[in-house]
Amino acid sequence: MFDAGEIHERLDAVKSENLKRLDDDIDILKAYLKTQKVPKTVATAFKGLTIEQHVSWKKAVEKIEELLEQPDCAGFRSGGLVAGDQTEITKVCK
Repeated sequence: MFDAGEIHERLDAVKSENLKRLDDDIDILKAYLKTQKVPKTVATAFKGLTIEQHVSWKKAVEKIEELLEQPDCAGFRSGGLVAGDQTEITKVCK
């Protein structure tokens, strides 16, 4: 068996750290690009990337939590989960 609360805490920590690091790195990059006088559309593209990553993490965490609640996932272990590949989660739990 597994501790769903502990898994949720770890997912939340990794998600938060990852998105914070991404946001900080993008802000630094945008500041640099501004000094290079690049078109503002470039900064807008990075904003889109940031939003996409936040949405992607939200969907992935929701899917994982949904799968962890399924009765047929009682023997779930972290093995088999590949970053960015939600199909692996389904294979492990079904």
